[in-house]
Amino acid sequence: MYFLCQLSDLKKKDYLIKEIEQIKEEVIIFENTENEIEIFSSICPHFGGEISYLKNKNKFKCKWHGWEFSPSDGKCLSFVIKGKLSQYKLNLEPQNLSKYNYKIEDEKIYLAV
Repeated sequence: MYFLCQLSDLKKKDYLIKEIEQIKEEVIIFENTENEIEIFSSICPHFGGEISYLKNKNKFKCKWHGWEFSPSDGKCLSFVIKGKLSQYKLNLEPQNLSKYNYKIEDEKIYLAV
């Protein structure tokens, strides 16, 4: 388990970004619309841009290219159709954000991996 933040920290901001050096990952921590804690990768799988949580729109958005993702399951909302351009043999298969489990102990949030 890896310490992420205090529960009270989430009350101060819409989301928090935390780097977990041991697993070489950066995560975004936020409370969803039902006030449940959610943790996802904060790195866009498209090109590595930072993900932000748009609380008023209830979605993630990449700061680099504007790709959007669902905050409930990390699914890519920008390019929901998988397709192929046969002439160029190019596959378009957008990746989803990785979702993580967590544990709360003594008012602290830990990443459970």
